[in-house]
This record gives sequence, C-alpha cells and structure tokens, in this order.
Amino acid sequence: MEKIFSVLMMVLRFIFTALPLQQSISIIEIENIYNPQQIIWESEDVIIFVSKGEVWKYVVSERESSLVREREPNEFIGIGRDGEILSCVFEHFTINSMDEFSTKLTVFENEYYFFETVRPIFLNEEEIIAVTAMDFLERHFYRIDISSGEMEEIEEPKEDIYLAKRYLYNTKRYVVENIFGNLYVYVRNPSVMDYLNLFNQTVYNPMVERS
Repeated sequence: MEKIFSVLMMVLRFIFTALPLQQSISIIEIENIYNPQQIIWESEDVIIFVSKGEVWKYVVSERESSLVREREPNEFIGIGRDGEILSCVFEHFTINSMDEFSTKLTVFENEYYFFETVRPIFLNEEEIIAVTAMDFLERHFYRIDISSGEMEEIEEPKEDIYLAKRYLYNTKRYVVENIFGNLYVYVRNPSVMDYLNLFNQTVYNPMVERS
C-alpha cells in the first residue's frame, strides 16, 4: 500500500509541476473607512477599525462593515479574549514638580496616575503597553498591570503593535493603509503546493479513530 501511495505522489507532483505554484493574493478595498487611528484583528475574519470618533467592525468574508459604537478623542481601544471592546481613556496634565502626575489612565472604571507622560499603544484584560507621548522626549516603553496599576519600563516591543501602515493578523492576512488613507485587506490564497502538502500529510499521517 505504501508503494502505491508513493507512486501516486510522484504522479501528482509531475502533474503539478506544469501548474503555477505561486500563491495568489486577493486585494479587497474597504470603503467608507479612512485614516483609522487603530486597526485590530479580532479574529481571522473580523477586523476592528478605530476611525476618528467611531469604532467599526469589518467582516472580511462578507466584505461588510458595521458601526460598533462612538469613541472619545482621547480613548484608546483594545479587544478582549472574547471579542469584547475594551477602553482606556488617557489624559495629560502640565506639572510643576516631581511630586505631581502628568498622565491619568482610566480602565474598567479604575483610575491610574503616573508621573511619566505616556499614551497607550496596546490594551487587553491584563495589561497596557504605553509609550512616551511627547515627540521631543526620549522614547520609552512601559507595561502597566491593570490589576495593580503598577508600571514598569520594558524594552521596545518586537511585535508590530504600534505599526502605522501595515497591520498583520498573520503572514497570510493583513491590512495595508496607503498614503491617501485608503484601506486594503490582503488575503493570501493557498497555492497548489499547499494542497499537495496537505494531501501528503493526510496520506502519511492519517487520523486514527479511537474506540
């Protein structure tokens, strides 16, 4: 039986060499949403866009967008593990001494005060990642524990959580914003070789039904 499968695979590979093996890319223009301040992948099929005073949900498979809710100018948006919208309101103040605070963050109706002037760039249920808010100040990154309100300085995040023009879900799905503020969803479709490899794995690694 194994020899038969081997011969079959050789035949399939010979046939597929005559076909284009490159992956194709579908480019989907998103209408009615421009210059978003935030783009968050909720799942493989759902994207959250924070544009001006509004929060939008876009479903890739349906190519449809819907308004989720309004947004305040100083409100940063995050996504919870179950897809719920999270909010962090940030305010900055002028200070005259080291004993005063320059930043106030409000999350889950809890208020946190910090001497450093920071703004959030990432938010979930457990933490806030913040960066120095003023361009003329040296850039620093911080992690804020939401349960305790404690802040610690961290290295610059390796993830593209604050990337301005390209927003990845993974290497096969991502959003790109061009210089005019137009948005496009890139969906990389499987190639012939992807299907061949999947068939190969299925043949040589079959699922064993357990009794």
